[in-house]
Amino acid sequence: MSYELYIDDEYVAGMPVVNQAVRATAEEFKAKWIAAAVAGGHVDSGNFIGSINVRRANDKDYWVSATAGYSVPLEFGHFKVLWGRETSERVEGIHLLREIL
Repeated sequence: MSYELYIDDEYVAGMPVVNQAVRATAEEFKAKWIAAAVAGGHVDSGNFIGSINVRRANDKDYWVSATAGYSVPLEFGHFKVLWGRETSERVEGIHLLREIL
């Protein structure tokens, strides 16, 4: 006679030790993102790196996000604005996420 024990991903992801490791990984990614922004000289006001945070997504996952309103244009690039009007001059994004992933 044999006994089987089925352990699925949901069970493993809910284990405290796994949850702590996921949180630590999110915090490590946050630190890398901030370090890359500082190394790249993207800290004029500190608003961008101050907006990078780790928050709980659900009972098993964490989000690492930058909530500054200009986070997406900073990362991926945008058109230069002069006197309140968008010009045809493109400003290249910093692509920090690509570097640190």
